[in-house]
This record gives sequence, C-alpha cells and structure tokens, in this order.
Amino acid sequence: MAEEQLLSPDPQGKGVAIEEGGAGDDNLTLSGLQKEISVLSQKNTELDIQVTELRAENVNLRIQISDLQDHFNLLTSCYFELKKKLEVDLGDKYQTYVEEQRINLHVQAFLVDLPVGQSSGTVNRRVDESPLAPHITEIIHRGQEE
Repeated sequence: MAEEQLLSPDPQGKGVAIEEGGAGDDNLTLSGLQKEISVLSQKNTELDIQVTELRAENVNLRIQISDLQDHFNLLTSCYFELKKKLEVDLGDKYQTYVEEQRINLHVQAFLVDLPVGQSSGTVNRRVDESPLAPHITEIIHRGQEE
C-alpha cells in the first residue's frame, strides 16, 4: 500500500500538521478524522461560550465591586461626619464612651481567642501583657460580680 498523509495537531498550536504515514497507520480513516474534528469543533464552541459567560460574570463582579467601594466610601464619610459631630456636641463624654467601647472590644477579643478549657491563669497572663491591663481587669471583675 502506498504511503498516506496523516493529519495530526501541530505541537506548536498553529493548526494541523501533515505527516507522512506508512501502511500501519490505516486505523486513522478520513471519516474517523472528520468525527474527531466535529467533536473538537463542538468542544471549541462550548469553551467559547464558557469564556463569554465568564467574561460577562467578570464584568458584573467588577460593577458590584465598584458599587461596594462607593457604598464603603459613603459609609466612611458618614462615620467621620458623625464622629466629628459627636465630639463637638458631647466633648469629654464622647471620648470616655469611645475609650470604654475600645476596652470592651479588646476584652472580647481576648476572651474569644481563648481555647475551650483555658485556665484563668492564662487569661490573667494574657491580660497582664496588654497595655490596657488595668481597664481589662476591672471590666472582667465587674462582669464576674454581676
């Protein structure tokens, strides 16, 4: 039998390379190659659709991110305006309240981070290491009395 030309994918991705084949390559028929091309074409179409959907999703996510950034900026602006107004209107009362809230959050962070079954000695050691130690100890003792 005469040598046939076989089609195979080009390893450099530039289409299909034509190779010279011998008599032992008869199992690759024209109809088999056409079926393979059809399957690959269908997969290519499906992947193109998937890429288009992912691009659309990417655009939607970018829009959502932009909206969230706008909302965050608005909230930040409102927060600083409210903070400034409270500082002016309440003065020292506001500063005391802010300090108490900061200390309470610090205490909660210590207590939440402790593993279950942690001894009170460990709590005291962690509290003692904090720059807010006197305030934290006072709040913990107040909580135990209540």
